Amino acid sequence: MTSKAVARRLPRLVEGGTDMDIDRARILEQVRELAIATSPELKAWEITESASFGTMGLDSVRMVELGVRLEELFGPAVVLHDWIDQEAAREGDSYTVQSLVTFIESSLAK
Repeated sequence: MTSKAVARRLPRLVEGGTDMDIDRARILEQVRELAIATSPELKAWEITESASFGTMGLDSVRMVELGVRLEELFGPAVVLHDWIDQEAAREGDSYTVQSLVTFIESSLAK
């Protein structure tokens, strides 16, 4: 599924407004779909909140592609570079699906 097809299934941010009906489960589902679109060899069951993108095989090039898709889908409120900076400063488990979903959720709530 392309990011444009995914975008049609999720209300976009429009001119600074947000759709507050976007919940964590929907964000997780969109991240799964876009990760699979970026790396078709991934299986949906592999993309759990505790999984890290590195262990799922997404290298830096695929992460950039995923970031572009996420930014296209969620609009300017979600900037993957900000999440990467946040994760680089963390100790312990970083670059997880859970941290990305939380980042998107908080970015959309602003």
